[in-house]
Amino acid sequence: MTKTKARLISAGIAILLLATALFVLLPSVLSTTAGGAAWSGLPADGIVTGAGTEDNPYQIKTAEELAFMASKVNAGDTSYASAYYRLTTDIVLNESLDGTPKEWTAIGNDTTPFTGKFDGDGHTVSGIVINKSDENDQGLFGYSEGTIMNVGVINSDIAGRYNVGGVCGFNNSGTITNCYSTGTVSAAGSAAGYVGGVCGRNDNNGTIENCYSTGAVNCSGNNVGGVCGWNDGTIKNCYSTGAVSAAGNYVGGVCGDNYSTIKNCYSTGAVSAAGYVGGVCGRNEGGTIKNCYYDANFYTGNAIGDAQGTADNVIGKTTAELCGSLDDLSFDSAVWTAGSFTIDPEDGKKATAKLPQLKVFENTSAPKTMLSLYNFGTNGSDDWDTYTEI
Repeated sequence: MTKTKARLISAGIAILLLATALFVLLPSVLSTTAGGAAWSGLPADGIVTGAGTEDNPYQIKTAEELAFMASKVNAGDTSYASAYYRLTTDIVLNESLDGTPKEWTAIGNDTTPFTGKFDGDGHTVSGIVINKSDENDQGLFGYSEGTIMNVGVINSDIAGRYNVGGVCGFNNSGTITNCYSTGTVSAAGSAAGYVGGVCGRNDNNGTIENCYSTGAVNCSGNNVGGVCGWNDGTIKNCYSTGAVSAAGNYVGGVCGDNYSTIKNCYSTGAVSAAGYVGGVCGRNEGGTIKNCYYDANFYTGNAIGDAQGTADNVIGKTTAELCGSLDDLSFDSAVWTAGSFTIDPEDGKKATAKLPQLKVFENTSAPKTMLSLYNFGTNGSDDWDTYTEI
């Protein structure tokens, strides 16, 4: 073999090895920008697709692009704060909440609120981690005066001080529709409060509609609700199934403190607080609550802790009753799908309850609300409750 051939063969082998290395490394390099991959912790340099208009919204396909959006809104760039956005895939900020996950900075604050339109297009944002007990306005969105729609917040742990929610901390005259949260929401520290599974505070005629929360909500202070902590707007066609607890007052399965309108909602979780506790609402301060229920199998107190406003058909129902006819609930069949309550034919002590569902989530990957129940009653009495087999 000549020296020239030997050198060519050596060069060819080197090129082959380099190509192989690049092939192995390239997916990991691209993983921070591929849809659904975990967040690198940094914002992108921009959003590749879209112009931020109603006809051509920014199309967010990576966690980095979502972080870029947050950074621009929070920096006071009004062209981004007022723009139109659409998710094109599920966004993963952290694959696990264990260890040292990357912490999210909420989109918008009281100085530079989000005023645009964000359409999740049925996708989810998962792995949101916020641990800021000394800061207000926490959630996927911190402070919004715009529209947030069609997005689910899952596998998340969001903690702040004041105005804390899974989807949005403070909805100030904005709209939150067709959204859900399955993660934990909490608040602690001095002046903690205004905490909800979907939204912490809904103010100035804001709207929360067709939304639900299944995660636990807890707070060391006041004004805490399964859907919303404090409401001076409209909460309509919403529900909560997680436990709601607080060390303070004005705590409810749907809303903690209401000054306006709540209708066609329900709660099935346990509710506890120091005072003014309600299965539906902790305090109804001059507001109107209509056709709202709590599951009397899980909470046995009053529907409203401090009932100073108007209440029409706001009562406790058993799980079986909640899963019955929509007509009995006065729920609109165009919005809701009736639940079902099925007793195990082989073991009459066991039952499966499918709670009323919002139709907007019917054919999506959004989790369905199911309960496995056991009748702990004796002497022919019913006492249905959740159970864990051991």
